[in-house]
Amino acid sequence: MNVAPTNNNNVVVAVGGRVLLSTNALGAYTLTDITRNLPGRFVGRVAFDPNDPATIYAVLGGLSGFLGGHVFRTTIAATTWTDISPPLDLPFNAIALDGSETPTTIYAGTDFGVLRSVDGGANWSVLDDIHFPRAPVFDLAFHHGELRAATFGRGVFAFVKPTGPAIAVGLQDNLAFGTVCQGSTHSLTIEVSNVGATDLVITSVQRLMGSTGFKVLPNPATPLSLAAGEDIDFTVVYTPTGGAGLEVATIRIITNDPNAPVVDLMATGILGNGKVATAIANAGSFANVCLGSIVDELLTINNPGTCPLSIFNITGSGDFLAPTALAYPLLVGPGESIDVAIRFQPSAPFGSKVGAITIFSNDPAGPHVVPVSGIVPAPRRT
Repeated sequence: MNVAPTNNNNVVVAVGGRVLLSTNALGAYTLTDITRNLPGRFVGRVAFDPNDPATIYAVLGGLSGFLGGHVFRTTIAATTWTDISPPLDLPFNAIALDGSETPTTIYAGTDFGVLRSVDGGANWSVLDDIHFPRAPVFDLAFHHGELRAATFGRGVFAFVKPTGPAIAVGLQDNLAFGTVCQGSTHSLTIEVSNVGATDLVITSVQRLMGSTGFKVLPNPATPLSLAAGEDIDFTVVYTPTGGAGLEVATIRIITNDPNAPVVDLMATGILGNGKVATAIANAGSFANVCLGSIVDELLTINNPGTCPLSIFNITGSGDFLAPTALAYPLLVGPGESIDVAIRFQPSAPFGSKVGAITIFSNDPAGPHVVPVSGIVPAPRRT
């Protein structure tokens, strides 16, 4: 339960998945159900805005099944709750409000730390992802400028304004580069901020270990100094090295922050490739073709991969011939396809014929083989 700081008649109570409200707690004390349009999951905490005794916040546990559905705001006179959640789907367990600022700063305790919004829930950020562990936060309390967070298994932490330098980092896309095609380069930024009270000296920002496909650009040059409240961006580029699977590197930041002199960040990326998928009529069977005759069938080559497919050569075996008028390499874009003519030109003798069409490309699975067959019937006297 929570009592409005500026009007002790207003009391809000969370009971399971419901929210109850009293506006006459100092008198008859009646409760009204104001659950309204809340999703029906467990309500972890409710709280009044310290600057407005008619505004109420609630945080919900469990998983919503979509990005949002965990932090809500309403007023006594309203008929619905407004979803002001960050775009995350994880349990929210606690809430604390700082009324010394306008609008009221919202702190939310989640299963992976504390989030903060200084604009009424329009935008959210991690309060401290360096000095604070990614532990479940089950209670928050804000008192005289200090926020305390009670965690599961990691103890209680106090958030106070530092008296010296203090580093904070913001990672574009969490330094997850995703799939990058061979020969291409993609870049993401690391924002380094000084949230302390004195100058933060950044000694270096560089790749420490892991794939050499990752590199921190030399500008801005280090060492450098950030005054309190300043920030600066460093650019990390990823050029796939050609290895298959996930590539990982550790980016290390060294500063004079006494509580976090070394910050290690993980960058990830995947080399993208084209992929060969084929289709041919009748599963590659040319049926009966007389000696001395020729029959062509179209072989469709699809690229269901994420990057362009480069076809270096197509070969046939036996009496099955690959196209000869092609200029290699053939390029097939992601999601696209091409048709090539495969020819069955039996020579001798009569009977069943089997062969294979082999496609050589940049598909990491290796050469793609398409089995083909046909029959050369014996001549019949008429």
